Amino acid sequence: MLSFFVLMTVVAARDQQSENATAAVCPPASSNSGGGCYAHMTQTGAYRLRILNPTLSSALRQDSPFSVATSSGGSTFHARYMVLILIRSASQWNYPCYLLHASYLSICMFHASFGSIANCCLAENYDVVSAAIATTYSGVFISYGGPLGSASTWALAYYVYMQNLPVSHLEDHPFSEFGERFCGYTHVYGQTLQSQWIVTFAINNPTLASRDRNPYNYGWQSFLPHYTTALVKQSAVRFAYYENMTVVFAVAASSNLQALLISLPSALLGRSWDVTGTSMAVVKIFGIALAYIMTQKLIRTQVYMTVHEAPFCSSGCPVLDSGATDPLPLSQSISYAVHSKRRSSVAPFVFTVVGPESSTTIIKFLCGAGPLSLWTGAGINFCPFDNVDICTSITRVAALSGSLQVSEEAETLHNLQRSYQIWLPENQIYSPVCADPIQLDLLGADCAAANYCDLFVVILPSIKAQIPFTSDTFYAVIALLSLAATKLSEHFALSFLPAALFRIPYYKHLDQWFPNYSFFSAGKGGFGFTKESGNPLMDYMTYLVERVGAHFTAEGQTSNFICSYSQFLNTLSQNVPQTDFIKEQLEHGY
Repeated sequence: MLSFFVLMTVVAARDQQSENATAAVCPPASSNSGGGCYAHMTQTGAYRLRILNPTLSSALRQDSPFSVATSSGGSTFHARYMVLILIRSASQWNYPCYLLHASYLSICMFHASFGSIANCCLAENYDVVSAAIATTYSGVFISYGGPLGSASTWALAYYVYMQNLPVSHLEDHPFSEFGERFCGYTHVYGQTLQSQWIVTFAINNPTLASRDRNPYNYGWQSFLPHYTTALVKQSAVRFAYYENMTVVFAVAASSNLQALLISLPSALLGRSWDVTGTSMAVVKIFGIALAYIMTQKLIRTQVYMTVHEAPFCSSGCPVLDSGATDPLPLSQSISYAVHSKRRSSVAPFVFTVVGPESSTTIIKFLCGAGPLSLWTGAGINFCPFDNVDICTSITRVAALSGSLQVSEEAETLHNLQRSYQIWLPENQIYSPVCADPIQLDLLGADCAAANYCDLFVVILPSIKAQIPFTSDTFYAVIALLSLAATKLSEHFALSFLPAALFRIPYYKHLDQWFPNYSFFSAGKGGFGFTKESGNPLMDYMTYLVERVGAHFTAEGQTSNFICSYSQFLNTLSQNVPQTDFIKEQLEHGY
């Protein structure tokens, strides 16, 4: 038995060496998760490296990935980014405040603009536009499901994020034409190809999910991770029923968090009631029937955004935020890569993911080793307290109290937790290559220490995730940049943020929870961001990407015993000064 495992290890090592050679010539596949304006702030901080540090940006293939999969706020950001980087302007990006002289630090943090790419999420802009939309279209919203309905979802996605883009008739612009015009280029095996943009969403399709065995159950097992591609002609896989989408509909569907909130009751009623104790079959039958009736009513009254061209969707299937299945989004990125491998033998080896604190729990969920992190907002921080560590502490206390209770109380708590947790082992799409039983725990520990961790996996075929079988084993590395509160973020807060910021009550304990902002906290600006909350977040993202990505630009590295911090300092020295930063923006674009 031992020799068998040794043999498998050798085979995996050989295949990994082959995949490493592939990684050198095939750029990575990126996944940019959502979170509304939180995604805009973090990704603006990351992508401004293309001007600030072109050497590092080029090494990370920021502008030339194999593909970019986006969900929720990541989709609205990417639509803006693809268009606006082609325009010459000195104000697309704001220079990082923490790189300025100390005498300018406070002025920059409290008063500097976010730049035109992210200014849509400046709280005063976001609130004014949102209020104007609600006032102007109130009658339309009432007819289409109210503030959480389909009209409201479309209007917010278009008017807040996309209406001011310099693209004529954008509201009617076909997604495929948008991709052909604005997708960037990459180099694969000496060939120049356009980088694919993958817009992801979830679709509630019980007939397709159950293979027509349970077509009336709109429970959580009926949510499927689907996607559409911006480049149709060169796409590795085509879904003809999604090719007629407009770019606004695709982005709105991807960021349709409202539908996810509406779907919670029916989704929970229809899930597996795997609790101990007496059977509740009659209650469950009634619940599923009620959920089916209400879902059909919501579809027909156009509360849900729906698609009608997908298989078994002639009467309409709700489309909603990808957070219902995979908020990272990793499933769709891997699906496209595997299809590409089957079609052309070209596929990325590295899958980079930028996500919130709960991203490690999603990694475990997709590995079949944990539940979907529904109650953290499927990747969004919904903690109602200004200090989000309070929510973390409450969770830990609840877990600890469960082990101290007597058997009957512990069983009741266990059943309650199981009733509201989403366990879907059939959604597994990969497995760690290393047989270490604590491999996923080590992953979480690495991310909890320095906001970065990676996992070497083997991709598994999946009908639900549209991942086909391949003739050979598909190995991959998942590289996760997690925006959790860590010692590194604490060091950044105490070293680079102005003392005046800590004197504001909301930021008094900033070093304890930064950068894990609550999704709608009034202290940070509600759904948007104030300047004093957005600038530190963008700066930390810039700092984090430079710190993690420093080894990509290390020249002459022949040993593993090189101080990574020295590499980081060398990377910082390559940053352009503020005057050149403005000049470079004017020289890029048309």
